[in-house]
Amino acid sequence: MTHHDLHRPVNTDPLKVCVVVVHHRPADGELMREAMESVKSQTYPNLEAITVDNQQGQHSIGHCRNMAVEATDADLVTFLAEEDMLSPDIVASMVGLYELAKSTELKGLVHVTTNVMALLPNGQRAMLPGLTAPGIYERAYLLNNPFDPSLDYNADKAQQRKLQALAQLQGMPVTFAVTHHYGYILRAHPFRRDGIQVK
Repeated sequence: MTHHDLHRPVNTDPLKVCVVVVHHRPADGELMREAMESVKSQTYPNLEAITVDNQQGQHSIGHCRNMAVEATDADLVTFLAEEDMLSPDIVASMVGLYELAKSTELKGLVHVTTNVMALLPNGQRAMLPGLTAPGIYERAYLLNNPFDPSLDYNADKAQQRKLQALAQLQGMPVTFAVTHHYGYILRAHPFRRDGIQVK
């Protein structure tokens, strides 16, 4: 596991965000390099990244994510597939919405997500309405509600079910979507490890 400190000095003390990338391909491969460049290009000032090397496939996605959540001291944690990218302002947008919501009636909010944009093999982009990114979580929530360590690419769906159950229990929303923003860029190619296909 490798920490990449991307903190930019500023006068304020914004919430710290950790971007977690679990990779199954070599860290110096083109996809991973481009994924990490998209993290480094974020406009948000207080950011770190943790990459988890799972090239041997010895752990599930859920287990790798849980290890990274335990390793960081960030306030908020988001996840990026090694094949995908983030638009430069998506972390700032999700944190801004999180802070706004927490300052109003949504005090129980623990998760903010965004819509997904597909990057097609021909270089064109297409919006994917209805498909949401893993989003950004409160680290404290993930410490108490870790990803299922037996799951790989269904880890996000299982976590969404936990959020729905928590919302019912609390009687208020605990997750919110930045619906105007398509900040998670999914590469639509036939060799995705998660098998997602865009037609």
